[in-house]
Amino acid sequence: MDIESSGYRHPLVTKFGRWLVSRVRDRTIEVFDAALDHTIRDPILPQSSLRIIETLSAQQKEMLTNVLADVVTYTIGVFVSELEQSRDIDVIVRDGNTVGNMRELSYSLLSEMYGEDGWVAAYSTKRVSQYYASDDVVY
Repeated sequence: MDIESSGYRHPLVTKFGRWLVSRVRDRTIEVFDAALDHTIRDPILPQSSLRIIETLSAQQKEMLTNVLADVVTYTIGVFVSELEQSRDIDVIVRDGNTVGNMRELSYSLLSEMYGEDGWVAAYSTKRVSQYYASDDVVY
């Protein structure tokens, strides 16, 4: 089967993508939102950064949170791309007795992330910019 043109997504690739988006991307955004709202006990940002953020208007804070979500999404894309290109690191996913190497099961993990049918659009419960959820994204 030609994975690139078939539109087929292996269930283990789906599992990896769902985990990456919900447990890494969305969790990171959630923690930063809590830090900005002061609803988290352990500060994840230096006090100097928090003091600067306090001076921002509501509109500026909203812009900051949107940019933050884009930076997290882009960073995970870089991470996935580097994993895929590395021959020294394999990402192995298990589901019961089924085991698979993500590089071997996907034509391009990075292309799995973005677009209308990508992991971010499909599995995120946090802010997703239209850019990363559209098929116009450049990667």
